[in-house]
Amino acid sequence: MLKNKKYYSAGGVKLFREDKKIRYPKQAIAEIYIHADRYVKSDMGLWEHAFFKKEVSGNVNVYTFKRKKRLGGFDSDINFGRLIPAIKFYCDDYPGLEDTLQYINKKNVDEFVVKYNAWKANNPGSKSYFENNIHSKPLVNFKLSFLLPGAGIEFGLSEKVSLSTMLKNEFGYGSSVGWIVNPFLDTQLRYYHNINKRKAENKRTYKYSGNYVCLVNAYFFDTGASLTGMEYGWQRVINKHWYFNLGLGAAKWTTGDQGFTVLYDIDFGYNF
Repeated sequence: MLKNKKYYSAGGVKLFREDKKIRYPKQAIAEIYIHADRYVKSDMGLWEHAFFKKEVSGNVNVYTFKRKKRLGGFDSDINFGRLIPAIKFYCDDYPGLEDTLQYINKKNVDEFVVKYNAWKANNPGSKSYFENNIHSKPLVNFKLSFLLPGAGIEFGLSEKVSLSTMLKNEFGYGSSVGWIVNPFLDTQLRYYHNINKRKAENKRTYKYSGNYVCLVNAYFFDTGASLTGMEYGWQRVINKHWYFNLGLGAAKWTTGDQGFTVLYDIDFGYNF
């Protein structure tokens, strides 16, 4: 956040010149300079943007947000993972990195990134994991789901299309039967519609980081029930392995007479 709250709010930015105040919507502002400090706007979540103080510029950048250090290859794609995995993601080509990591913390990460950027300038042919994989999409992507415990695979069919098949478990509790485990197979044919837009904006599409529309089919083994529908979703991968997925849609039960239902998909897990 900006040091002085009067400059910034959830809806806009206030700029002061002498006694005159001018308010701009956040969409109209890309960068803010307050004295010697530079703040850049970047994604904060699904729809929200925030301003991050840019501490170090170069091949890898360092940002501060609410006293936390963030790394990023571009201002438009700041990483929200933990610091050490982020360094491995952006700087893994640095000689002796594993030995260096034990001494790095949020107080001296700026110093390390400055050294890394200087080394990069002298070794332009060296490529980090981030540089080699910013837009890579494995043919087979194994996943572990934690919120609805399970596992599955996302098959890459093309640059924008994947087939996701996950075996998950729902949990419930009934006063007469106690705890209930309801395993189901969740299959989604996804079309990631904003891959080109994210590339043009220097945002990663690594392991299908993007927004998608999909056809959904879920089969519940205990009851034999199934539903089919459509969903709009949002998937992002943090560092090399962790992923978040949010989705919302509607579906119709293809068994029984339960009719239509709302689909919601909230998932967090690990990509291998």
